[in-house]
Amino acid sequence: MGKGNDVGGLKAIAKGIKAKGLQKLRWYCQACEKQCRDENGFQNHCESASHLRAMANLRSNPGGAIQQYSEEFLRSFLAHLRHAHRHTRLPANHAYNEFIGDRHHVHMNSTRWTTLSEFVQYLGKEGLCTIDYVEEKGWYIKYVDHADPFANLNVNVDRAKKETVAETEAREARQLALQVQRARTEGAAAAPPPLPSVTKNVPTDVGPVRMQLATSAGTAATTSASAAARTAVTNAFLAADEADDDAPSRKRARAHSGGALAAIMREEEEEEARRKRHAAAAASAQPVPRDCWLRKGIVVKLVDSSLASLGYQGAKADVVQWDASSPRVARVVVVSLRNTTAGSSARIGATLEVSQTHCETVLPAYGGSVVVVNRGHKYAGRNGTLISIDEKAFEAIVRIPDVKEDVRVSYDDVSKVCA
Repeated sequence: MGKGNDVGGLKAIAKGIKAKGLQKLRWYCQACEKQCRDENGFQNHCESASHLRAMANLRSNPGGAIQQYSEEFLRSFLAHLRHAHRHTRLPANHAYNEFIGDRHHVHMNSTRWTTLSEFVQYLGKEGLCTIDYVEEKGWYIKYVDHADPFANLNVNVDRAKKETVAETEAREARQLALQVQRARTEGAAAAPPPLPSVTKNVPTDVGPVRMQLATSAGTAATTSASAAARTAVTNAFLAADEADDDAPSRKRARAHSGGALAAIMREEEEEEARRKRHAAAAASAQPVPRDCWLRKGIVVKLVDSSLASLGYQGAKADVVQWDASSPRVARVVVVSLRNTTAGSSARIGATLEVSQTHCETVLPAYGGSVVVVNRGHKYAGRNGTLISIDEKAFEAIVRIPDVKEDVRVSYDDVSKVCA
């Protein structure tokens, strides 16, 4: 029967269990790339012959070794940010904890940077990341993709939309003010003439009509006076009728001046229709920016933390509506939820309007249909079949029809096609 420290023995199995997973970074030797379990083991390793030979080699060129470890640490950290948080602003400590999850990573204590804050400030100084410091929370970083020609534009979708809405409202207010002023000017020019007075044509020399019982001798005089009064009143009413003959022309003038509001509304509707036509023509004439990867008919994963309160963080959704005039915003329908909690309002089939920064691409199972969503890629918009993935390089191997060799595409440049 073998001893406990033989291969496959109990002692060897116990050592393997203890060595599995992450250990304390201060007991790691970067020169020998060896992780020790405790302080005693680390001291014994530092006194070993192999460690002394490695340290002798480093002493011959200490600056070159530190420079090499620093470049490797920087390259690995940026690769992690590019693949895991390409368009996300997050705490630097959170990103570093994710990075050191790989037990074979290059440790910071072997580089030129002694603290994480010093390393973050170096990233901001070199323009590799945008950094900002938040009180009581520490440093925040966001990766800057220099390979993408649109990354340095720092396009803020929400701010751009707000500025567009404000500009549109200001332009409409100016147009309405001009239309009101023009309507007032036209109304003053087309003002109707004053109505003729009925009483001005009534003779003033006619006295009041007196009715009295008279003798037969005075009947003739009274009758003649009454006839004269009746004639004067009749003439006054005829003058009023003649004045009324001009009423249609005055009505048309009033309709012209009173319909100014309707004219303003018609002009506003025509201006809105003209603006929509110009926007549609501009959207069709201008190509979609290459950094906009959203498109209709793909499956995306909702990753923004603001959706956690609604229960949709980590959910998968189909893009059902997308417009080239707003290429960074799409309407999606939830098809699966990561987890549901009691009292959550999240449900399958819900329709959401999300931004591109709130989503990430989804890879199907082997043999599933995918499409190249990166508009700057050689095969942009081409459909294919997922053959396999390269986890170390963060790339998917896609077979595209009419292409002789399989194409290697980054995870972020390809997405699953809706069923």
